[in-house]
Formats: sequence, C-alpha cells, structure tokens
Amino acid sequence: MTRFLAYAPQRGSSMGAELGRSDYSYWFVLKHFEPLLAELGEVVILDTPDGTPPGGSQPDDVRLLFLPPHRIGSDLARGAIPVFAWEYDTIPDEPWGGQSANDWRLTLAAARGAITQSRYAADAVRRSMGDDYPVVSLPAPLWDSYAPLADGERPDSWTWSISARVLDSWSVGLRDGPVLDEAVPLPEVEEQTLSFEGVVYTTVANPDDGRKRWQDTLMAFVEAHREHSDATLVIKVVHFDALVGFGIVWHVLRRLGPFACRVVVVQGYLPDEAMRTLIRGSSFVVNSARGEGQCLPLMEFMSAGAPAIAPAHTAMAEYVTEESGFPVGWTTEWTQWPHDARLVLRCMTFPPRWDLLVDAFRESYLLATQDPSGYRAMSLSASRSQYDYCSRDVVGTALTRFLADLP
Repeated sequence: MTRFLAYAPQRGSSMGAELGRSDYSYWFVLKHFEPLLAELGEVVILDTPDGTPPGGSQPDDVRLLFLPPHRIGSDLARGAIPVFAWEYDTIPDEPWGGQSANDWRLTLAAARGAITQSRYAADAVRRSMGDDYPVVSLPAPLWDSYAPLADGERPDSWTWSISARVLDSWSVGLRDGPVLDEAVPLPEVEEQTLSFEGVVYTTVANPDDGRKRWQDTLMAFVEAHREHSDATLVIKVVHFDALVGFGIVWHVLRRLGPFACRVVVVQGYLPDEAMRTLIRGSSFVVNSARGEGQCLPLMEFMSAGAPAIAPAHTAMAEYVTEESGFPVGWTTEWTQWPHDARLVLRCMTFPPRWDLLVDAFRESYLLATQDPSGYRAMSLSASRSQYDYCSRDVVGTALTRFLADLP
C-alpha cells in the first residue's frame, strides 16, 4: 500500500493566528487532499518536511511537501514532490539574496516531480524545466465537501450566528455620507447574529495583499448598488491582526458614503459550520485578483452553487465561464515575483478592468432579482464546473496516473 507522507507549515489549532501570513493557506490545501489520499493509501502528517514516519521510511513512500519550492530547497526536495500554487507566467529561474533556493529550477530538478494547482502554473514550470518534466495540475479536491449545498436556490432571508469582529456600514453612518473621522471603529470579538435579505455578495481576501485588489470589489459594489438597500457585500477579512485588517478596509469604506447598499466586514477565524452558513446564504462570490494559483474560497463557494464574478485568467480560466458566472475582462501589467525583495520585473499579472467589474455587479443583480430560472441554471453550472476541476474523482484519477508515470 502506498504511504503518503504529507507536510504543510501550519497546524489547524493555530490557524486563527496564522491567517494572512505567508503561505498560510497550504495547511487548508493539505486538509482538502487528506481524504483523497486516504482513499489511495495510508496518510502520515509530518511535523517537519524531512520528518521520519513511524517505523521509518519505506521504498514506496510518497513525500508530498505543501510548500513553494523556494521554501524547500534542493536538499529537502530529493525524493519528494513539491505541491504548490502559482499565479505567474514564469517561475523564479535565478538566485538572489545569496539564496540558491530562490532559483526554483534547482529544487524542481532535485524533486521526483511537481504538483501545481492549475494548468497555468504547470505550463510555467514546463517553460523553465522542459516539456518532459513530470508536473501535473491537481487543485485541492474540495468539490465533494461543498456540492451538497448546491441546489440552485438561495434564501431570500437568513441569519448568521458567529463569534467575530463585525463592522456594518449601516451602523456607522455611511447611509448619510462619508465618515471624515479616520479612527478605526474596531469592534470587539463577540457572539452575534446577523440578518441578511436580498442579494448577498461575498469576497474573501487579505486586505494587506495588494495582489487581491479587494478595493476594486468594494468600490465597484458601491458604485453598482448605491441605491439598492437589498444588496449586501460581505468582506471576510483574512488577517491575523484585526487592527491592520479593519484599518485598511476602513480607510476605503469611510470615503464611499452615502450609499443605501450594505457592507459587512468580518474578521476572525470561523469554524466550518459558520463558513458553510455564509456560503449557503451568498448569492454570488466575488474575486478581483490580479492572478490566482487556484483560489480556495472561489472554489468552495462555486462548488456550493454560488456563481462567480471574477476575471477568467490564471487558474480561474479553468472554471469561470459565462455559464458559471460573470467573467470580468482584465488588462496586463509587468510585475515581480511576490517573494523577490529586489522588485525586479520578471513576470506578468492581470488586473481586472474596474468598469467591467461594475457592469458584472449590475448584471448579476438583475439576474438574481428578475430571472430566478436563469439564476438557478447558473448556480448549478457553477457547481458542475468545480466537479470537472476539483472533485475527488477527477483529481484522484489524475494523481494516480501521475504517480504511476513517475520515474
């Protein structure tokens, strides 16, 4: 029996303090892979990337390191398979800062092969490593966990009981005009029940990560729905520091009034049941990032039947279509690899066009409020698109074939 030795840098018990830190999401990716790996063999979760499993190593062990290659290096990569997400058209192919591991080619050459979370990333690897390099696209197999929520319907009204910090635009005067006080109204963590009606959009983002361009989502939502009191945007803040997370959002939000629509900002690590309630109640999921390696929140919401408003580029090009949501056009910019402190320009990124994002908010509102059958069809198509992308059937078949073909 194959034994999978898997490592990711964080642990579930500490995730509240890890949200928004570098590479924090790899633990979630591993947890999504774990049920699939258990179907194919035995799973051992390692405490360190070079950890020795109980009973020692065995010839058929498959060591999966859920980390970007520069955090592995060629020594740790020997006999292992890096599993990573990547959103750029090139991989780091030069050393800098006195660290040879920054040249991903060295790590990948020492590894048995590589697993990326998108075809876009796999193509970037092949461009540097050669067409015969053993790399496969295997997104986190999460469809099976969220598909039971997909029925093509969304509730007209619902409640959400959570323990978190919550900032509600309806409670801070933004219906009447901008708020000139720059002081951050930082709420306490408390048990509370929020009520929602109408069309609910949700975006999940780290406000301190400029790649996600969440400001575009917030400003486009308000521009499109300024007069719509039945439209709500939920911003699930992914950041370990509430003052930083809320402060960055507040800096933008306070200047947008007056508006009748509602913006609800939530910060805190939420248990699975609370997140499922949000997913089940959301009419649409929104992403305005310049690029995505796979985007777990988008995949989770779409698997549960929430159509997407997102640019169909990088990993999202595989599942954001006119049938499953509202693809947003984008432009192209030159940028740097995210961990390159030199800030040298080496790759491309794809910011969405703000005017087209506004249009998508308006069109989605009309669909949800005036065409229930059309919304139902798009909702079911969103879930089907994720079956094709990240179901255990699809990912398991590809993983089995990949391992069988490895040298």
